[in-house]
Amino acid sequence: MKTRGLGSALTAQCMIRTAGGGTYIEGDIGGIIVGNWYHIACTYDGTSVSIYVDGELQNSVSLSGLLQVPSQHILAGANPTSPPSGFFNGAIDDIRIWNRALSASEIQDLQYE
Repeated sequence: MKTRGLGSALTAQCMIRTAGGGTYIEGDIGGIIVGNWYHIACTYDGTSVSIYVDGELQNSVSLSGLLQVPSQHILAGANPTSPPSGFFNGAIDDIRIWNRALSASEIQDLQYE
């Protein structure tokens, strides 16, 4: 997941790569309030990639195939270029990686932990 600011608007992005290709997906955070936390979750269930912002589904796209294991580190808050760039200017807390796609209700519950 990474975020991209456009003035006072912000989008969250996830990039997922599979053996069959890869995709970027974006979710709208809207007008941000400095000092507020936003819960961003991305899921991949073998047929689609979905992104949630504060427990609400923002976008979903079709993608299939086995996830590719990265040969480098997993990045959060930066573009996956070499060297990484576009660093997020803020705080990121409590990153979790699950071995399955969480349901919408599980994601909604997690935003309050």
